[in-house]
Amino acid sequence: MTDCNACRGEGKTITNPCTQCRGQGKQRRKRKIATTIPAGVREDTQIRLTGEGEHGFNGGPPGDLFVVFRIEEHPFFDRDGINIRLDVPVNIVQASLGGTIVVPTIEGDVELTIPAGTQNGRVFRLKGKGVAQIQGTRRGDQLVKINLRVPTKLDNTQKDLLEKLGITLPQMGDEEDTGIFSKFKNVFGGRESS
Repeated sequence: MTDCNACRGEGKTITNPCTQCRGQGKQRRKRKIATTIPAGVREDTQIRLTGEGEHGFNGGPPGDLFVVFRIEEHPFFDRDGINIRLDVPVNIVQASLGGTIVVPTIEGDVELTIPAGTQNGRVFRLKGKGVAQIQGTRRGDQLVKINLRVPTKLDNTQKDLLEKLGITLPQMGDEEDTGIFSKFKNVFGGRESS
């Protein structure tokens, strides 16, 4: 047994079908659907919108619409699971003397206190300033990496000040740096002289 070609098994035919649906009784159309996006969605996360898909066959219920998320990259925030990473530039004075810097987060600016002597690449953790975990109460953290910016253009006054400062600082191989050189010597077979 096969369906009739004229009525496709529906038991009725349309003598003057409209030009848009060509007698099928349904039309495709685009429409916008508002939905809530859960906080913390990741790339390729799918959510189901029940009953928002194609019309059902022979008057059956409509199908479901699946929404697949594509996450756009942010200009300076990087997502790492539920954590957010951010490089923050600081100058040599801020890193040397410490102080408070303003750090952007996904919820607005916060103040971060960096201690004196902060080294390039040091990472500070802002608890609870990351992404919300889907279907959970936990939030990630924001990891702030210090990016030391050394000035490339100095006027004469700035150069003089840095030169004066340089005279007072230990040179490579002196005082606090001796520990590092000693470790290298020990690793590569050299002995520290007494």
